[in-house]
Amino acid sequence: MTTTAKEHLAWCVGRAMEYAERGDMTNAWASFASDVRTHVGTLHIYENPLLGMAMVSGVYSRTPAEFRRFIEGWTVSDIPPVSTLDGGE
Repeated sequence: MTTTAKEHLAWCVGRAMEYAERGDMTNAWASFASDVRTHVGTLHIYENPLLGMAMVSGVYSRTPAEFRRFIEGWTVSDIPPVSTLDGGE
């Protein structure tokens, strides 16, 4: 079953929040970063330097609610990458 980027992001957020709500922010960040890499529509999140800076600084993870706002705030799209628009060539 193919999922949309929005569905995948929601799944990533849910998994990360399981850790965050237990106070395990290290694994919350690790889960989110690892999971967004697995879908073409969310890969840009992993590649964005802001994610790494946020992980290292802890600015967006003082509370689970703050962390949720940050990780739910990414924009995703189901428009295929340019390489697939021309038949994958």
